[in-house]
Amino acid sequence: MRKASALLVSRDAEDHQILTKLLNSRHCITISAQGLRDGLVQLSAVAHRVLICDSDLTDGSWRDLLNELATMPNPPKLIVTSRLADEQLWAEVLNLGGYDVLAKPFESEEVVRGVGHLLDQPPRVLANLRATA
Repeated sequence: MRKASALLVSRDAEDHQILTKLLNSRHCITISAQGLRDGLVQLSAVAHRVLICDSDLTDGSWRDLLNELATMPNPPKLIVTSRLADEQLWAEVLNLGGYDVLAKPFESEEVVRGVGHLLDQPPRVLANLRATA
């Protein structure tokens, strides 16, 4: 069975370390990206089930990644992380099409609950592959 993949986009090395540890315990492969540009490259290279993005990127924002997801046939679910995870950010993320917001510093139970059930779902059916003659 193929493991689920999560893309982590953050300039904070500690975010990557904590989330990788928590998601690996759920048998999830994690791919790290330091910013928007790197995240876009990783998004186009591998099909991910979850995209976890910090609200503060040096070269763009989570909204830029969300706009890119809108062009994909089977996009991953976007979860935004923030030290200022308030009702306003949560409402904005959900209203624009994101999946959830996780507060930093991360709480293990919240991450596992927020991301875990997405990883437990059966893999998405990818876009139809057309045979070429």
